[in-house]
Amino acid sequence: MAAQGIASAYRSVVQSVAALHDAGVPILAGTDADAQPGALFQVEHGVGIHHELELLVEAGLTPVEALRSATVPPARHFGLDDRGAVEPGLRADLLLIDGNPLVDIRATRAVRQVRCAGVGRSRVSEDRDRVRSRRQAGCGQVVSPARRA
Repeated sequence: MAAQGIASAYRSVVQSVAALHDAGVPILAGTDADAQPGALFQVEHGVGIHHELELLVEAGLTPVEALRSATVPPARHFGLDDRGAVEPGLRADLLLIDGNPLVDIRATRAVRQVRCAGVGRSRVSEDRDRVRSRRQAGCGQVVSPARRA
């Protein structure tokens, strides 16, 4: 019985997102990322966004619209004029991926390299390892380079 209620609520949410999108309401991708010690549900920064993009496509956004919802509109909404697009003079925070997310949005999960402010990291796990080691050392909030202002 509870599973039916959850499925019904999920369908309702998907329909609501689709209706908002169809009405022209800007959709901003985001997650409840909170990897701070003591958080009830720890989601590392950057990991949940892949699922969020998949859910937006399921709600009817095209892969281009879903990707856009995680780039230009959030940058504009939060007044981050130095990022949000790949253009000369803007901050270069990029994911280089294997695959084509315009064909299959799940391709965003195949991260080859992360570039933060134009500086490449060959392994995504380097960042995860840094976050984990700081957390284990009892450091305060850890903000991944892609999330810094």
